[in-house]
Amino acid sequence: MNLDRGPSTRLRPREALAAAGVAGAGLAWSAQAATTPQNARRFLRGHQRTDAQGRARFDTIYPGWYSGRTPHIHLKVHVGGNVVHSGQVFMPDAQSHAVYRTRYYKGRGIEDTSSARDSIYEPRSLLAVTRRPGNRGFRGAIHLAVKR
Repeated sequence: MNLDRGPSTRLRPREALAAAGVAGAGLAWSAQAATTPQNARRFLRGHQRTDAQGRARFDTIYPGWYSGRTPHIHLKVHVGGNVVHSGQVFMPDAQSHAVYRTRYYKGRGIEDTSSARDSIYEPRSLLAVTRRPGNRGFRGAIHLAVKR
């Protein structure tokens, strides 16, 4: 199992009242491996524009966890210079348990907060996670509803 690359997360901002994707929307995201003093500078983040169909794709690490929160990736969507979505996408609990038992994450242990116990968790923001071909990490997908 190679978790260094993490999930390839496909995010597609969508208008709240329309079925069409939002082309050219800006997507900013960040994920951190762990929140310990030794790893405080280990994180990935980026900014990109959605394509003509309103899709964005990026590779990142499987996020670490910190006390009181379930594993998540932060993101913001910008349209026309305005922030139209600011939130988090969440990892399935069972998937996180499996990942945190691997050699890449087991030093930190299993997260202390399930999705059900996280005060910010929103079930509609749960990533659909599948195994990548060749046992090369995971792929997460979600459709985001944004209002322009």
